[in-house]
Amino acid sequence: MPVTADFETIGTYIKLKDRTAVVGVLPNRLNEDPYHFGLLEEKNRMDLKKGCQGFRDEGYGDLFYSFFDYIKKTSKQGIPLKDVICSDFISTRRNLISFAASLYSRQSFVIRALRKNGVIFLCDKRSENQTSDGDDPGYGKKFEQYMTLKDNGEPYDEEEEVSNAECVKAVLRTSFKKGDEEIKVLYAAEIDALDSDGSFVEIKTARFDQETWVKRRSHYHYLQSFLGNAPLIIRGQVTDDQVVFKVIVDWRFVHDLFIFQVEKVETDDILHMNVDWKADESMEQLFRVLHEIKLRLKNDDEAIVIRIGGRHVYYEVENAMKCSFVDANFLRYFE
Repeated sequence: MPVTADFETIGTYIKLKDRTAVVGVLPNRLNEDPYHFGLLEEKNRMDLKKGCQGFRDEGYGDLFYSFFDYIKKTSKQGIPLKDVICSDFISTRRNLISFAASLYSRQSFVIRALRKNGVIFLCDKRSENQTSDGDDPGYGKKFEQYMTLKDNGEPYDEEEEVSNAECVKAVLRTSFKKGDEEIKVLYAAEIDALDSDGSFVEIKTARFDQETWVKRRSHYHYLQSFLGNAPLIIRGQVTDDQVVFKVIVDWRFVHDLFIFQVEKVETDDILHMNVDWKADESMEQLFRVLHEIKLRLKNDDEAIVIRIGGRHVYYEVENAMKCSFVDANFLRYFE
């Protein structure tokens, strides 16, 4: 019996530079100007370097800070956390992607699970120790800027500076079901835009042609969009001459970097491309890991480490006192 996923959007918020949340802020609207889509004429190509000269990565280190702030601001104090969130897990979308992708990935990663107040919190080691990415030139954020509209409905100026200090996130409660068993996970997912129908949109750049993108990136991009409840991906193709080679080696040494083709990709349509992975098997793997974690953490103040390398999943007992990624003040708010 296949695993099904039912998404419920609880709300949205903007994460500010100080890692607090402003409840109810929506993502910018998608710029659906037809001149931005298809094979672009030279005059309409998007220069990704403009506005990025002073870019600094300021989007790191949020962990659960803004998400916890959102939950507190939308909840009544003193009500048990489990009753407030109506979920078995609090996680990040990245953890869910990592579990689901592990059947087809060679990457290794470590995620810790801690049970507190009847809820299991999942946090990966990378997020716990995240620092500024000094190699990020901001070109991906620049493309997002080109493809969205300002609050007044006008497009951004080409020279507008780029920043990732703030971002808009959707709060999702997703129910994964298999047979009579249901596992609910509450998480926040960064959302790049809203289309004219009000649906979430993912915006991506690609240095690959279509065939290579399908082979190398389609699985991750599908899972990211699917688990973000985003039915549409906007994919911008970076110039495919020798500049692409330089982009791969070091973005900062690129002299000419333009988006020359933009296409809309329906998330579900990826399943019908020549992919070498299966979505059903990915969801089975995700469900299998979540189920095992629930079985192993039946009591509060218990913790485990999940180590995944490809198809191999290992579970180890962890000292709960060493798991500091859940803020004690946040827990006390619901006591």
